[in-house]
Amino acid sequence: MSLLGVRQTPRWASPGAAVLVGAVIAVALEAAMLFGPPGAGQLALGVAVAPLAFAVLIRLPVGVVLAIGIIGGPVVNYLVLPGNAEGIPPHSVALIAFCEFTLLVRMIRSRQTSSLRGVEVLYLATVVFALLVGLVRGGAARVVAAEVVETTNLIALVFILRGLKFDRRDAATFAVAAHLILLPFLLPYLAMSFGERRVDFYLSQLGTLIPFSVWLILNGVLKRGNGAFAASTFLLLVAAFSTSQRGLLMVAVAASAIAIGLYVLRSSPGRAAAMVLVGGLLLTVFLEAVPVLQQIAPGPTERLSEGFGALSYQSRVAEAEDAFAAWKGQVYGLGFGASIPVRAEVEYEITGPRLVYVTSTFIHNSYAWYLAKMGLQGLMAVVLLVGVSSWTAFRRFTKDDHQVEAMGALMLLALSAGGAIGGPALHGFYYTSWVAIAIVLATAESEAAPRPQTSRRSRWARLVALDGSRARVV
Repeated sequence: MSLLGVRQTPRWASPGAAVLVGAVIAVALEAAMLFGPPGAGQLALGVAVAPLAFAVLIRLPVGVVLAIGIIGGPVVNYLVLPGNAEGIPPHSVALIAFCEFTLLVRMIRSRQTSSLRGVEVLYLATVVFALLVGLVRGGAARVVAAEVVETTNLIALVFILRGLKFDRRDAATFAVAAHLILLPFLLPYLAMSFGERRVDFYLSQLGTLIPFSVWLILNGVLKRGNGAFAASTFLLLVAAFSTSQRGLLMVAVAASAIAIGLYVLRSSPGRAAAMVLVGGLLLTVFLEAVPVLQQIAPGPTERLSEGFGALSYQSRVAEAEDAFAAWKGQVYGLGFGASIPVRAEVEYEITGPRLVYVTSTFIHNSYAWYLAKMGLQGLMAVVLLVGVSSWTAFRRFTKDDHQVEAMGALMLLALSAGGAIGGPALHGFYYTSWVAIAIVLATAESEAAPRPQTSRRSRWARLVALDGSRARVV
């Protein structure tokens, strides 16, 4: 600091020092790529870029950073390792963890406080117990670490977002950023490969992002650009149909219907009737357009028409039954890293397809996964976590207290609870982030949506009715 009070640039921040540091990083990167083990170059590059990435992310809105993690992680997944054949790559985990770390640092720097509720602490306790059981039983170290990260990340993100006072405005920023991340990948696919089945896009969070966007549009959370955002949401829906992924489209449509239904419940009778009429009209148009869709996109139309009779759905049911059978042999859970024999693969023979047993550490059905890995106590913990948050959101919805946030929480929690029957909606690494957002929205504090200030005179006028009786101020 100079005598005039002007902050001087420290010597270590001079241009010469910057050039020297850059040269050292370049030499280290070159050495890692030439002489290091496989992957050393990528690791060194990540370490070198991390400070610059942190300096940029720390200045971005909370919703944008969250979108880079939640949406960017799966995008990296199907760019680096298409089809998710070998599990979630470390690149995706690193990106999500780095974004969450940035948000945590922002929370600490802003001196915000956070807390965990009793059900969230109980959930963490069951995670620790499952970890101990897995270590004692000798579970695969890599799988144990992955399952610990999958489960604890849910509560970690709840803690961070609650400390940052995440609310509807952050949710809107998050959704817009998510659209901007996904559209550059989806638009070329729709233009050049419409109707082509794409398993990798199942990981792109389309199934949840679509109803999340519908919730924002219905409640007018976006201050500007509602039309463009609605058009972008429609493109996401078309892409979900084109990928021929039944589960993805079913989740998107069902959760959007929940969001619309909740909005109708809080609307005036006239608006509710108009929305019902419009919905019936759109359904009629869709049913009439089915023959046209069969000509334009025969693959998606045929696959979606299979419904619950599809063999893949039957394999999910058999897989859950086998996990339940494994749990009955050890009611407190097999622990993290445990392998379970399940009927998860299909073999085609002359007599037709049949399900065969494989040893797997992964179960699609979240309830079966919690029961097998974390025992009855783990299943009860996650059910209480979702149930208590749903009850809190429902009470707020009925009492007009943070009603918009409550609607979003109810929609996401219903989606997750229902999606957990056929997919990893409550324990998959890419999907528990949505559960965390729902829990935070359900318990949003009053600072997130402050009520307008009223003068003493207007407050007194509201307290006293025209007939002299007192009325309660809401």
